Amino acid sequence: LENIARFNSSFTDTNLIAEELPLDNFRGIIRISKLKDKETAMQYSRQLVGTREVFEPLGNASYRNFLISDENFPVFLKEKNITQYMDFYKRFYLEQQ
Repeated sequence: LENIARFNSSFTDTNLIAEELPLDNFRGIIRISKLKDKETAMQYSRQLVGTREVFEPLGNASYRNFLISDENFPVFLKEKNITQYMDFYKRFYLEQQ
């Protein structure tokens, strides 16, 4: 969270909120909220992924980065199916088939 907070302070929109949430008994989520629209969220995601030092503390841990709307987030928390959501994400956010 420290690295993300540092990254967030350099991002154009400084009202971002970073919080750590449990997904289940063995997985966690770091949620960034208050991105104003899809375009800003896409720009944020590209810049974050390109800033490798943010992810250094994870070492060899497995993780995923993705965008999700406020409307879809509760559904994701209920279903907890990352694979299914990643298929949706690729189609609707990344426009991949």
